[in-house]
Amino acid sequence: MKSNLSEPFVQQLIHLYQTSNIPAILTDADFQIIWCNQPAIHTFAPFALPDGVLFLLQGHPLDQVRQTIAQQGSFSIRFAPPFGAGGVKICALVQCPGFLALPEQEIPPEDGLCPEGVQRALSSFDSAYRTELSRIFSAINLVMQDCREQSFDQERIEKLLSIANNSCYRLLRSCEWILYHTHLSSGMLKLREQRLDIFALLRIFTETAALLLEPLHIPVEGTFPKESFFISCDAEKLSLVLFNLISNSARFTRPGNHIVISVSHQVEEEQLVIKVTDSGIGIPQKVLPHVFEPYYSCDCEGFHFGGNGLGLTIAKEIIALMGGTITISSRKGSGTSVVFTIPAREPDRPLPPLLASSPSDYVDDRFSLPHVALSDCIDSPI
Repeated sequence: MKSNLSEPFVQQLIHLYQTSNIPAILTDADFQIIWCNQPAIHTFAPFALPDGVLFLLQGHPLDQVRQTIAQQGSFSIRFAPPFGAGGVKICALVQCPGFLALPEQEIPPEDGLCPEGVQRALSSFDSAYRTELSRIFSAINLVMQDCREQSFDQERIEKLLSIANNSCYRLLRSCEWILYHTHLSSGMLKLREQRLDIFALLRIFTETAALLLEPLHIPVEGTFPKESFFISCDAEKLSLVLFNLISNSARFTRPGNHIVISVSHQVEEEQLVIKVTDSGIGIPQKVLPHVFEPYYSCDCEGFHFGGNGLGLTIAKEIIALMGGTITISSRKGSGTSVVFTIPAREPDRPLPPLLASSPSDYVDDRFSLPHVALSDCIDSPI
């Protein structure tokens, strides 16, 4: 019998964990999931399905699990390879039938033998690769289980394939970002400048982001001059900067969040000032000094957040390569503003023109840079 989601105690728990980055799952007395937040699904793909906890409890008699919870207050189960470190602790709900499952992480001791940067990179690789691989393996396992049982629920199969597909995109994103960072930091990546109308290009990027983020109900608006303004610029690398910033704004979101992109021309300095502002959850002051560091990824509470922590690092490296600067300001609970500059000079030599693309071109191309860059916050095309 399922717990009633309308019960005040259950509603209080949902309100507590709804916008939290801590994975949380509520089940009924039979361990069928009645509610879970997005971080829970990101941690372990089967939690997207009603029997996700039962999948984790395979091999454990449910009566024995209930007895352990009654006697000891909780039941812990570790993730088995390849599903990553840590596990889940299941506790009984006090005021109604059902259970609450929360993460139980295994924190390695600080032995001082590994430099902080190496620890951060290793943690990033574990998050970016092991987590996504666990989702793919889980989805495949569940599909194979349904095949063996000849239980073909099309909606369930499509949902599992979507989970695996999204994880494949995020793995692709991690690989691309690591390559970009490696090439940029070693001086191997050069600018490929083209002659382009910068205002028109920014308008196209903004409209593309608006289309892709529409399912998340996060509006993206742009404030650009109507006239044309031609400069020499690397369009691909500029788009990488912008979509990394938009991705952060969409990931660290909250109800009512909206993203605004604006540009101004500083004539005397011969530069453009581009600003990306959101009204999301903001960044704690203790985190701000570290946001451009490689492999640094934290949530609004300062805890590690999924991803490889290279988005802002790459943005800073590209802007520096272009001869500009980038700064970030934020207040927890009030949103974030990123301002960067790029040179605003006409080409001093003949350059190939930028081939025109429309927002629909980027949206229809399932492997376009916007799709890859935003894959950590949108459902990727399949």
